[in-house]
Amino acid sequence: MRTLKIKQGETFSLDAQYLDDDGITPKALTGVVLSSQVRNNNDLVATLTFTVLDELAGSYRITAPEGTLNWPAGPLQWDIKESAGGNVKLTETHAIIVTKAITRL
Repeated sequence: MRTLKIKQGETFSLDAQYLDDDGITPKALTGVVLSSQVRNNNDLVATLTFTVLDELAGSYRITAPEGTLNWPAGPLQWDIKESAGGNVKLTETHAIIVTKAITRL
């Protein structure tokens, strides 16, 4: 499990790559639909947005378009749903630890 740490109000932006089952070889994103949600137990916190950076190299960027200012402090969970050719695969669940920002200008 990968754990990200973020403060409320920070930009959530993460670059990633779609990989073959070996976890090493990049795979093209042609015909692939990626989706993801951040949750606090069962409560929906955010739906993340995917932007393809290089379709053939499988690179993409994940962002939270509504920002993180209203994300609750504490541990959150997220994963990525990969849909391609009628097949659905979910990544392992990752954690996001959110802390309160001190500066709130």
